[in-house]
Order: sequence, then C-alpha cells, then structure tokens
Amino acid sequence: MFYVFSILPTSEDFIKQLNSIIYNFLWKGPDEIARLATINDLKHGGLDLIDIEISIKASRLAWIGRLFSEGSLPWKAYINQLLEDFEGKFLFRCNYDVKDYKTYYKFYNELLQCGLILGPLFQQSFPFPKV
Repeated sequence: MFYVFSILPTSEDFIKQLNSIIYNFLWKGPDEIARLATINDLKHGGLDLIDIEISIKASRLAWIGRLFSEGSLPWKAYINQLLEDFEGKFLFRCNYDVKDYKTYYKFYNELLQCGLILGPLFQQSFPFPKV
C-alpha cells in the first residue's frame, strides 16, 4: 500500500477515509483513545500504529533525496525538465511559495511542497561554492 502512496498523489480526503476505516475497525465505534496516542510505541502506552499521513510525506521526501543522488535515470530527466522553468533543482534550496510553481501533476506539486521542508537541509548538505 505504501509503495502506491509513494508514487501516486494522495488526497487529504482519501487519507481521512482510510484513517476512519482503520480506527472504526480497531474500536468498533468511536475512538477509545486519541489517535495520536495510538501511534506511540507499545512501551509508551500506544498501539504502535503507523501514521499514514506522515508515512506518505516521508516517501515524498525520499523522492527528493533520490533526485539529488548520483546517476542519470529517465524519471530524473523528466523531473529536471519540469523544473527547468523553475530554476531547476536550485529551487529546492530556496524559500518559495508552492502556488507560484504549479505543475500539471499533483505528485510533483507534492514534491515541491516537501522541498520547502528540506530547503534548509539542502543548504547545509549542498552548500554554494564560495567565490
């Protein structure tokens, strides 16, 4: 299931519906404890459930890491072509508004959103050359 989430756009409504199905199955009715508490480890009183929304965001962040990794692959060329009008991968080093950089594909818009999270990390990991 998470492989599909890692490559296809996932709407917030779908995530909410999926969470409702899981928690309705778990409690057979209304939630017995806070959903946030259920993702805690068993040793901390939780149920060790996966936070679906966080897992999907983590998979998006992983795609950005793959984009910056070594090697030339067709999907990288495609994303680089999409980003060409938006300053290329340099965009991920900047503070930007995702609304200004819409692509036709929701998945790539989600990658841009995740890029905002990673921006400060890219500046540390891939510093600009000093002139």
